[in-house]
Amino acid sequence: MPIEDQSNWAAVKAFWQWFTSNAGGQAAVAGAAGGFVRALTLRETFKEGSASLFVGALCAMYAAPLTLGAIGPALSHLIKPDALDGFCAFATGIGGMAVVGFVLDLWKSYRRAAKEGSSA
Repeated sequence: MPIEDQSNWAAVKAFWQWFTSNAGGQAAVAGAAGGFVRALTLRETFKEGSASLFVGALCAMYAAPLTLGAIGPALSHLIKPDALDGFCAFATGIGGMAVVGFVLDLWKSYRRAAKEGSSA
């Protein structure tokens, strides 16, 4: 099925170019891979797994530079510099989801306790 609107095709091509050549795109892929690993290991539903992919990609895109600065010097002797960026993005994706999950669990327990306290 041919794409008739060339502006849409240009947008898809531009996104693909960013996705494959930009460090942010590569970090998003690594973070999404971390989300995929989490979804598989925790046997999440499709909805939860999709959220894990999204959160992992976002965390990796925006927080991976912090992780690289924190653990990069310790691992730079063991891992090649190109692979170190991907590893830090992957680890940030998994770690970010753990932090977000913890915060959401705290919020749910707070709301549950508040609801039980108001009905008593």
